[in-house]
Amino acid sequence: MSLTDTAQPTGQLEPRKAALREYFGPAGFERWKIIYGDGPVSFIRRTVREGHAAVVGQAMEWIGPQSALRVLDAGCGPGVVSLQLARQGHTVKGYDLSEQMVEAARQSLTQEPVEVRERVEFNCSDLETLADQAKFDLAICLDVLIYYPEEELTRMLSRLKTLSPDRLIFTYAPASLLLRGMHWLGKKFPRRQRATRLEIIGEKAVKRALAANGWHLARQRHFNKGFYHVVLAEAVA
Repeated sequence: MSLTDTAQPTGQLEPRKAALREYFGPAGFERWKIIYGDGPVSFIRRTVREGHAAVVGQAMEWIGPQSALRVLDAGCGPGVVSLQLARQGHTVKGYDLSEQMVEAARQSLTQEPVEVRERVEFNCSDLETLADQAKFDLAICLDVLIYYPEEELTRMLSRLKTLSPDRLIFTYAPASLLLRGMHWLGKKFPRRQRATRLEIIGEKAVKRALAANGWHLARQRHFNKGFYHVVLAEAVA
């Protein structure tokens, strides 16, 4: 299935990508570098760090020990997931729309042994314009789709389906009163400390978007750690 097989863009996608480039640009990258690091952080940032680490750990457990896979890390950030996968013997291509994130990932890669460096490649690209036409055994897309509107979800999943037809591990922001309340509270923070807007999506909408692309929801797990609140899900063909 290609992008042309699904609904046309709603007009929300380009403004959202522009906002994300700004959010994860030079200033935003400094915030996220602290969160992804291991230095002291505020309580709120610590919950995000711990929640994200728990999600990554669960995703790695789901992938499990097996023969080497060709993996697409869509929205690779500073390369945390890509590097873990490469250390386990998988071949990984990581993409992110933030030049700062990609550069940080490449810098981290230089610290790895040669055999790991040979298995990883990082590039700056958003999901829609990702040029790689190779087929992957697995696409992993953590904390990416949570920033895109529900109306675009089917199209975004279609692009991932084109690249990884059989398997996808991803996160989404679940529709719940708790998350809506935290989202409302986050708007009260000083502008410099606010996260970019999350797109809260119900499980039924996620299942519909998956089904439209020939996938079904194989399993999922809800993670709730302070201000980090997502569902990790696995879809298979």
